[in-house]
Formats: sequence, C-alpha cells, structure tokens
Amino acid sequence: MGRIGIRTFFVICIAATIGVMGIWYALLPPQSDFLRDKRWTSDQQNLKRIIEDNAISILYLYNEPTRKSYVRGAITTTSEPLEYKDFENSLERFRIALPRYIDPGFIEYIDENFDQRNDRYSAALTTASFTLVKEEFEAPPSPYVPPLVSSRDEENITVYALSFFKPGTRWDVWIMAQESDRGWVVTRGMVERFVPDEFIMT
Repeated sequence: MGRIGIRTFFVICIAATIGVMGIWYALLPPQSDFLRDKRWTSDQQNLKRIIEDNAISILYLYNEPTRKSYVRGAITTTSEPLEYKDFENSLERFRIALPRYIDPGFIEYIDENFDQRNDRYSAALTTASFTLVKEEFEAPPSPYVPPLVSSRDEENITVYALSFFKPGTRWDVWIMAQESDRGWVVTRGMVERFVPDEFIMT
C-alpha cells in the first residue's frame, strides 16, 4: 500500500511538473517575436551608423576653402520600430512636411514599399539631435597664414528619418525631415537626396 502511494505521488509530481512547463511555454512569446526583438538590437546600431554617416554627414557637413560645418559633441540617435499603424502615422507627418512641388504619389510610393515581416521589423523611425557649427572664412593675408574665421554660428538640429529594411540593401533611409518652428520640414537638400526625380514637379 505504501509502495502504491509513493508511486502515485511521483506520478502526480511528474504530471504537475509537465503542466507547469506547458503553461510556461504557452506564455513565452512566439519564436518570430523573439527573433524580431533579438535582431532589433543590432538593427538599432545599423540605423545609427546609416543616419549619422550616410545622411547627416552628406546633408550637413562640408569643408571648403571659404566655409566649413561640423558637429560639436556627439549625435544623440534613437530608433523605434514601426508596426503598420505607427508607420502610417509617421508617413502622414512626412506628407505634411513635403514641399508643394513634390508629387503626392511619392508618399503612396513609400507606403507601397512597406513590407510586414514576421522575423524582423521592416520599418523604423529614427530621431537624431546634434549641434551644428558653421564657420565662414576670410582669405588670409599670406599663403603661410591659415584662413581667418570671419563668422561662427551654432544651431541645434533635430532630424527624423524613415527607413526600410530590404533583404538586398539592408536598412536604407527613404525620407528625412528637420524639426522647425513650423513642425517637420523636408529641406531642399533632403528632397535632392531622397526623392526620385519622377516625383519632383517643375
């Protein structure tokens, strides 16, 4: 009788353990969500590099004989993944920010390229803030004297970038806007860099 009781006790313990493990596994996020969140960690670093090196550097930094601009201090960059609803909200802000000479079809073109994936986030909104120093130079009195700074100005800038992940190109910026007193503004330089010619109305 005692042996039967012990055997029954072990069966109950095993059944309870299996039940607890089953509940634990049931509460785990789906494998696709796990992969997506794990990949997002590296995606954020890739977005930071792309925004700082391939967007901000090209649009804002220059070094010429009579003028120069550079970032003072670090660029603060944060990215957030976008589900389709959040993507639509962000896209609407970019639509409002576009100049009037941009064909509205450009926004539809971006919208059509949104690709909902289960294994990773496919769209992201990145915010980057930095201080831009602008300097103008006067010609030196002698070629042996370095150029003289005639004016110096600092501007705090915040930009927003909408990026897509594509299997062939990885992360790529599709449109940017700059914060201003009037809200988001897509500058002429951003238009020239990100808007295809067929969407620019002359």
